[in-house]
Amino acid sequence: MRKLLFPLLFSIVSSSSFTDPQSDLLAKYNLVYQQTDKTGLLNFTKNQQSVELSKHKNYDLIQSEEVAIANDEKLLFLVWKSKVKNAYAFLEGYRFNKSLNKATRVALPKVFNSELLNGDIKLSKANEDLLISVKYQIYSYFLDDEGVFHRVSYKIDKVTGKFKFHKHKVDHGKTSHDYFNLAGFYSDHKKIKTSLKYFELALDENYSDEKQIDKAHLAHLNFEYAKALIKDKQANKAKVILQKVAQEFSDVQFGKDAKKLLEQTK
Repeated sequence: MRKLLFPLLFSIVSSSSFTDPQSDLLAKYNLVYQQTDKTGLLNFTKNQQSVELSKHKNYDLIQSEEVAIANDEKLLFLVWKSKVKNAYAFLEGYRFNKSLNKATRVALPKVFNSELLNGDIKLSKANEDLLISVKYQIYSYFLDDEGVFHRVSYKIDKVTGKFKFHKHKVDHGKTSHDYFNLAGFYSDHKKIKTSLKYFELALDENYSDEKQIDKAHLAHLNFEYAKALIKDKQANKAKVILQKVAQEFSDVQFGKDAKKLLEQTK
């Protein structure tokens, strides 16, 4: 965990892009938010000089919320969102000591390890707990205007400041694209049986779609399906798929990868 140590000794006037309560909250932690050349900046200030805490191009800081925890420490969570179509969102968190002169970056759950496609992150108080609710579009192989979403929420432990899983839900798919994306999602989460179910649903659905996935892309998806089968100890079934991919696409990279994996598979 990277630690950020800064003396925070000055009263700051934060960016006018925030409502008054948000401006007051940032000022409480001696933070300044600015938009410069389409870049969102969050700074500490010392001796009339700014020390950069966070910098994100084409992102706006849209929400902030604090949580008081044990030993008179406080957590400050920040939500950033990009300005483009299929916007991305992500969360940052900082732990401050009692005197507000030391900030440590908060370790976040895995879901926040990358930017969230079409993400919507909301910070709300529920019975004095901070509830962090997240909605984002699952993207494994296809980026569609409409897709499937994962919704997950966490509560912040008021003593330790750690994240406590609350609940989650994954949307149902409607198209072969949705099912392939879900197959990749569950494979990434090491739920291979569920991943295989969605690979098979996707392949079946594709044959009945009015517009089918092009042959090269479908071969790549079959390669991913074969890898999942190998993880599930279904090597014989995987070999049949790998053999076809390797033969029909020997001149491109995933065809070569299929041949290599076939040779390695017992």
